[in-house]
Amino acid sequence: MPSNKKGQDANFLLESSFSRDSGICPKACYRNAAPAVLYEQALMHEPGAHVVSSGGLAVSSGPQTGRCPQAKHVVREEGFEGQVWWGVASPNHAMEDSAFLANRQAAVSFLNAAGRLFVVDGFACWEPACRMKVRLITSLAQHALFATNMLIRPTPQQLAEFGEPDFVVYNAGACPAPESDVAGAAASATSIDLSLSRREMVILGTRYAGEMKKGVFMLLHYFLPQRSVLFLHSGCNVGQGGGDVTLFLGLSGTGKTTLSTDPSRPFIGDDELCWGPSGVFNIEGGCYAKALGLSGASQPAIHNAIRFGTLLENVCFDPESREVDWDDASITENTRACYPISHIANARIPCAAGHPSNIILLSCDAFGVLPPVSRLSQAQALYHFVSGYTAKVAGTETGVVEPRATFSPCYAGAFLMWHPLAYAALLAGKMQAAGCQAWLVNTGWCGGSAGGGGSRISLAHTRAIVAAIHSGELAAAACVETPVFRLQVPVACSGVPSQLLLPELQWHSSSEFGATLSHLAVMFAANFQQYADGGGGVVGQELLTHIIRGGPQQQRRQQQQQQQQQQGPGVTPKYAFKAVRQSGVTSIGVRGSDCVVFITQKKVQDKLIDPSSVSRCYRITKHIGMLATGLPADVRSIVQQARHQAAEFRHTYGYEVPVDYLAKVLADKAQVYTQHAYMRPLGVISMLISIDEERGPCLFKVDPAGYYVGYKATAVGAKETEAVNWLEKKVKAGPEGGFSYQEACVTAIMALQNVLSEEFKASEMEVGVVTADGGFRVLPVEEVDALLTVISERD
Repeated sequence: MPSNKKGQDANFLLESSFSRDSGICPKACYRNAAPAVLYEQALMHEPGAHVVSSGGLAVSSGPQTGRCPQAKHVVREEGFEGQVWWGVASPNHAMEDSAFLANRQAAVSFLNAAGRLFVVDGFACWEPACRMKVRLITSLAQHALFATNMLIRPTPQQLAEFGEPDFVVYNAGACPAPESDVAGAAASATSIDLSLSRREMVILGTRYAGEMKKGVFMLLHYFLPQRSVLFLHSGCNVGQGGGDVTLFLGLSGTGKTTLSTDPSRPFIGDDELCWGPSGVFNIEGGCYAKALGLSGASQPAIHNAIRFGTLLENVCFDPESREVDWDDASITENTRACYPISHIANARIPCAAGHPSNIILLSCDAFGVLPPVSRLSQAQALYHFVSGYTAKVAGTETGVVEPRATFSPCYAGAFLMWHPLAYAALLAGKMQAAGCQAWLVNTGWCGGSAGGGGSRISLAHTRAIVAAIHSGELAAAACVETPVFRLQVPVACSGVPSQLLLPELQWHSSSEFGATLSHLAVMFAANFQQYADGGGGVVGQELLTHIIRGGPQQQRRQQQQQQQQQQGPGVTPKYAFKAVRQSGVTSIGVRGSDCVVFITQKKVQDKLIDPSSVSRCYRITKHIGMLATGLPADVRSIVQQARHQAAEFRHTYGYEVPVDYLAKVLADKAQVYTQHAYMRPLGVISMLISIDEERGPCLFKVDPAGYYVGYKATAVGAKETEAVNWLEKKVKAGPEGGFSYQEACVTAIMALQNVLSEEFKASEMEVGVVTADGGFRVLPVEEVDALLTVISERD
């Protein structure tokens, strides 16, 4: 049967002290209506509402498609004013009580004139001791559906016993803020106003749903720290046993939702978490995920959560099929999907866990100079927490249409109610008590700045980094210290090219990298000056000095440069990686179903050199081949080492050396070279290929840091990152059983041609193959030419 258009008995609302004070008196009222009822009401009365093929309700938020930080107002009130963070750097714009009441009256008058009102009563905070009763009053069904998803839904008994709410939101977003001469009144049609003493929030002039959740965020940011509960802009997941808790702190667009929604780990929350005496807990009952670029392949948990009951904000869809185009940003970059947390298959409900083992600070570095992962000291963690450096991602706020460097204290600058150092003091105490490790993970750019030749770090590499943090691999890894910021960067990480870990190696110009790094350090220091007084006594001098020590130091950079000049290049692995990159050669390796192939450029620097005497492909044994990319003299050295180890193994044990054992021995030797100042790591990255009796086709890569691992496909050299990205897509789309011999060869050649944008002659490349029946060999020019013919015929 159709829903009751007159709604429900409004006595529960009229009897509330909030309603008596504000004058709210609806014509018709729907309290905690089911999603199906809200769908009906939206489709009947709200233009732009449509049901899409996934079952979600697509709606428009109108002109405002992101938050409006400048429209946020907090009432100056006796008893609260002293604890609220005010000032030039504060996000809190002061409002007089009379201006708040004028805006509340405008909102209430608009709501009373509406044909129907929707009331959603729910809870914030999964921890019972911190739970807050929240009431939303709105004229739009789409906003009611948002609140239904985002608040923790009460049971029928809890709703019957709900009583007076602790916080009320009057959402009259379709009504502009009134013009007023009262001090602190809204200067535009949009106004988001919070009164701490009344525990009320008024929204005018914007239908963007995110303003509602941020209002609750602001309120809890004020009240919970009074109870030693730290409020964090963070996602969270846990290990399968319920331990191994990880927090993901960061701004919108840095990967909180994507990384915390890991199918292999139970999910606690993706945006707003609290850390209390007994552990961490979510404050929300749902998720409000960015939807641009969403795919089932890269974000399966989020993609599968979008079904009936989901609110889709500002997405584009085909009018006939109602299929959503997740890549269409014609309305806004800030498309959103709002769904209850129960839509996440592995959500842990109640959404609470113990104290964290790892805290990951997420930064989208627009300058491309921060490493993909760094291990932080407590001082560094606190400094970066207070700084909150990232890039504003397009569409998250009105007027932001491209990445822009910004500092948002505590990764929540727009919503803080206390001084940032007060939250940092709370974090310091909790980190000390829990003994957790902090990490800085850059999900932004590498190899250059955004728009300046850099490329975005791939999600696959970031996932591999997070997995290595969870496994403990990175906690045990050897590290090198970066200049200026003094970050501890692991020299190797499973699933991530070693060169990618050190950002300087990705830049074509070391001088440009150094200048950009120094520029970013100056920006950090300038930003932190606003906290240099300790917040006017918010924290003591001892803690403030401790935090400042975690920041960048330009003098340290100068000392490192002097040491480098004295010691010469090549003392640390990063110079060995740099030597490989600067060789100007790119090499590719591809594993097939019954073969392995590698290919490299056959570059000759001097026209007088006989090309036939130059090679990077070497036969180690009858069944093992090596492709060594880097410094020619170091190439000869590592080839000799490999042949010596293979011969010694055969002499000792009477059979051929397994390729994985050979790779391990070479990696162990390389790792020793990194431990002593008098030894220079070899400027070579080698690929080893073989057909193993037990493992089958094998492709291993050994780097100067002493890291080795097997690959399905990989790349080395000048265009390694681009080649790896190309190969990831190709291998993913390849046959389930692996490439045939011809397909493996063709894939390797095409990878080289695509990343270098060149059409090679057969004489300009070397191709080595290993097969079960033929062992290892380097293909003659005639066979390479035949493979090029196959490629040209396909084109």
